[in-house]
Amino acid sequence: MNKLMTRLIALVLLATLQGVTFTAAWAEDKPIDLRKAPVQTPGLIPAITSENLEESEATIPAKRPYRLGPNDTVQINFFSVPELNLLDVRLSPDGSIMIPALGTINCNGLTLDELQAKIQIDMAKYLKDPRVSINLITTKPLVVSVLGAVRRAGNYEFNTNPSKAQLQPNALNDFLKVERTSPTLVNAVIAAGGMDYDANMEKVTIINNYSKEQYKINLLPLVMGVEKHPDIWLTYGDMIHIERLNSPLAVNPAHFKALARTTYFSDTMPVRVYGYVANPGLVQLDTSRNVDVNSAIALAGGFQGDFAYSPSKVMIARKDEFGHLATRIINPREEDATVLPGDIIYVPDKPISKIVRGFRIVTTLISPISTFAGAYNSTALLFDPTRNFRR
Repeated sequence: MNKLMTRLIALVLLATLQGVTFTAAWAEDKPIDLRKAPVQTPGLIPAITSENLEESEATIPAKRPYRLGPNDTVQINFFSVPELNLLDVRLSPDGSIMIPALGTINCNGLTLDELQAKIQIDMAKYLKDPRVSINLITTKPLVVSVLGAVRRAGNYEFNTNPSKAQLQPNALNDFLKVERTSPTLVNAVIAAGGMDYDANMEKVTIINNYSKEQYKINLLPLVMGVEKHPDIWLTYGDMIHIERLNSPLAVNPAHFKALARTTYFSDTMPVRVYGYVANPGLVQLDTSRNVDVNSAIALAGGFQGDFAYSPSKVMIARKDEFGHLATRIINPREEDATVLPGDIIYVPDKPISKIVRGFRIVTTLISPISTFAGAYNSTALLFDPTRNFRR
């Protein structure tokens, strides 16, 4: 019986030690090391200078012409024939208007100057001096498309003729709610829920479906707080596309931290924390405060049962472009690494806790055997009271 118990204890301890080894090697089964990923370190971030800004703004005009579309209202004046003047003419749902002698004219996507030139050319067949002036009376709700690395891609409408005041006190009268009616690039990005964490902020494109104009924009200076970078006024037919980085591993930590603190990003972001923490599971980090490992561990209740415990190794797992988890091991005492939405943080157990848990398993397994052995010995003594003295 003693030999059997000795062998059983040895097997349980061996299995426990193997389990400890597996836990410690959780991130060492041929992972992709994040430290080898193509990520720029904060010290290698290209400097944002006025030269960079001028280069990014070189193709963007200071003012973009307004383009007509359905529900715009215009006034058309003929200088030589006032009888032909048209007051408050609303463009039809297909973007056209009816002018006597000319019939239906498609105005969709035209600027005021382009419509003026078109009417003057057509009226030259009937008038000697077909001078025309066109005034924009009311504007349509402006719809722009936002695609790419944003939280909610789609079409967004800006009411450029609000019937109510832009500033309204809320129920508590502590803050003022600003109604975003200006059709600008930044407002469009915010309307789409802000940028995703893997947005390539240096590669933003605005394409107009009617004029085929295309502008390349670098939003990084705006996100990083460079005040020189202007916002861009949008017009009818614009489509905004924000490129994604080729992999989440390519996200620059400094760029992401700057983005997370702006209104161009979500207020919270999900991170999973597992291992030796009080409340393992999903936590929501406040992006306006911190987006780092230690903040996520604190939200998970800190280290389990021992707040004095500070591990020297914490593992961060992140998906690459193929959906595979790449793992990085950091020392949280020396590096408070930036985490991204969807990251998995694993805190290894204390070595002493693994040993204690192993002995608990051994005790749990041995207890029934010891009880059975004691009962067997007691029963045997009833039939042979001297059996213990003969050993």
